[in-house]
Amino acid sequence: MPVSIHGKSYRMVHERIALMHEELHREGLQVKIETSVVDRFSHKIICFKATITIINGDKIFMTASGHAEEVYGSSNINRTSALENAETSAIGRALAFLGYGSEEGISSYEEVKGAVEQQKKGVDISQITPDNKDKPKLIPKTDKVYSELEALVNSVKVTEVKKSDKHNKYYLSVKEHLEGDGITRFHFNSIKKTFEQWKQTKPNMFKKEK
Repeated sequence: MPVSIHGKSYRMVHERIALMHEELHREGLQVKIETSVVDRFSHKIICFKATITIINGDKIFMTASGHAEEVYGSSNINRTSALENAETSAIGRALAFLGYGSEEGISSYEEVKGAVEQQKKGVDISQITPDNKDKPKLIPKTDKVYSELEALVNSVKVTEVKKSDKHNKYYLSVKEHLEGDGITRFHFNSIKKTFEQWKQTKPNMFKKEK
């Protein structure tokens, strides 16, 4: 049932989902709704991408995506449910691009209601400062861990490791780190542990110690 905001009519997202399922299932079509969080410049903002795929047998008949974001604490609902609110709005936009929109456009009731509340509160996203994400600290190239890492790399039988695509990709990535800018202490410990596990489970991939 459409809801009126400022004299305009909007349908709620759950109603449009139900309508879509009802119509498409009647036509023998399948529906898949997928959502994922999109990284933004501040932890104060939650952004979602929603993708709706309509499937006919084993082929994709139609697909559409929508994005929506909310600011934590920007409205009463966003004090506790900003994540859910953003996800619902993103689904609503994807629905609209597939033709299941509101009478007044692609915005859903939930999205418009949230926008009105934020406008009343005066939330300005341009005033939100980016998170200070420090780059991970790399181990200096003079540190002895690089000699240890080089010894690990040289202990591998290249012909054997190439037989496993998974192991070979990891081995090559380790070589890149060794030759590149460097690694963090955490990454080095992870690599060392992985090679030790390999020696236990795949001893044939390593040269015999003299």
